[in-house]
Amino acid sequence: MAPIELHSRARLAYELGRLRAAAPLALPALLVAAAALFIGRPPALVASVCAGLAVLSVALVFARSHHRPAVRLGLLAGVAPLVLPFAVRSFGHLCTGGACMELCLPTCLVAGLLAGLLVGFRAADAAAGRLSFGLVAALIAGLAGALGCTLVGSAGVLGMIAGLALGSAPLLLREQLSRG
Repeated sequence: MAPIELHSRARLAYELGRLRAAAPLALPALLVAAAALFIGRPPALVASVCAGLAVLSVALVFARSHHRPAVRLGLLAGVAPLVLPFAVRSFGHLCTGGACMELCLPTCLVAGLLAGLLVGFRAADAAAGRLSFGLVAALIAGLAGALGCTLVGSAGVLGMIAGLALGSAPLLLREQLSRG
């Protein structure tokens, strides 16, 4: 066997091993999909968002294995914005017109804030690459949580994103300032 062919086979085996190690992170995206379908989100929306979430999770870990904890944290942090709007609705709140803005929109904001605080605190504790860790976790949390906040519409998703940014930004900013 020629050295070039041997090198190519070794490289392929290495890359397949990395992909095999990253692939289990697609599983939580299936759990997010199951939860979103359970709370009544449209199947087409769930399929597209969760497929993107699964591919992005695997791709981030495949590209940089040190992103694994950030992806896991993002999936965990995304639970609050995924579930809280549904919880508000299931306790008898009928989301129509102005009533939605009184309770559902603030729920998405608070859920995003909770997710952002979790991301910010964990990113501040990360050993290295805190900003990268925080951004990856926030991206994954935002995708997972968006499925729940779409109950309110685009305003709910924007509220969740604002809460996520408000919750995580001060901690990430503090880290950046302490470096400089």
